[in-house]
Amino acid sequence: MNSNLVLGIRKFLLDIPNESFITNFDLVIEKTNRKLEDYETLFEVGLEDYDVVKMVPCNYNKTSSDFHLNRLKYILQDCPPVYNKANCKHLFFFLQIN
Repeated sequence: MNSNLVLGIRKFLLDIPNESFITNFDLVIEKTNRKLEDYETLFEVGLEDYDVVKMVPCNYNKTSSDFHLNRLKYILQDCPPVYNKANCKHLFFFLQIN
């Protein structure tokens, strides 16, 4: 990850579609429940030792649902076949939330 922006974390998470089934999410500091904005720098966020940043799923709109479906098509067509139970469980959940 080359960016020091919160957007860099979002991009990193979206770049691994077969591991991260959530495509529309906010990044939130767990302890304070503070939503991180995409163009804040990681220095501005003010994370402290052992702070946890969570991916919190958001409701889908037209644009985000199209992105989600395109991501699903990519996983089904271009990603390596899924053989182990953990990956199948993630894929099943991915299909369920549509």
